[in-house]
Amino acid sequence: MKITITGNEGFGGRHLSKRLVDYGYEIVKLDSSLGLVITDKESFKISFDSEIIVHLAAKTYVPESFTSPFDFYYLNYIGILNVLETARIYHSMVIFISTYVFGIPEKMPITEDHKADFLTPYSKSKLLCENLCKVYIKDFAIPVFIFRLFNIYRPGQDNRFLIKSILNQMKNAYEKLKDPKPKRDYLFVFDFVEAIFKEIIYFNFDFDIINLGTGKSYSVEAIVEIISNSTN
Repeated sequence: MKITITGNEGFGGRHLSKRLVDYGYEIVKLDSSLGLVITDKESFKISFDSEIIVHLAAKTYVPESFTSPFDFYYLNYIGILNVLETARIYHSMVIFISTYVFGIPEKMPITEDHKADFLTPYSKSKLLCENLCKVYIKDFAIPVFIFRLFNIYRPGQDNRFLIKSILNQMKNAYEKLKDPKPKRDYLFVFDFVEAIFKEIIYFNFDFDIINLGTGKSYSVEAIVEIISNSTN
């Protein structure tokens, strides 16, 4: 089987590619580092004979979505539009990576049928993408599977993200936190990769939306304590 992965050169994309290649799949790489752009429909011609398109490419840094909303709406929405249109033309299946789209939760744990809401332009852009997926499913019977990805962490994450920021501040005599109270569900990148891998090998492409997290939330303060205890 041949699989196209957009955003292949990102951390998750690289590890997913290796996992699939080791299992015997052929990978088609669609990444800006290769001169292929997800907002350019012509770039998707390389995936014409792929049975599955895994759409990882997106703008994702939430604070930036407030300062550059056009870039987020344009790249994220046009990107999934090109993926879905390619899948329609070439009869491919799609795995779309969405995000947490529930705002302030009304109940815990947050199930897939929880009312959708959004706090940022980023989450709104992803919800618009989900709705476009539903349109293509209804109008063209495109097989689509959506993962709503909670807060991912990984090795090599840059300093803008919480866990890396805490690790860097451990070198100082004190840590500065904007707010120690907010709680989030953190998912390790290799668990994220494994979820996509299992969806592919089990090949269950009836339309579905799955929340992808651990089911347990941690406050900023708790994360600091965990890291402090782990690093002495």
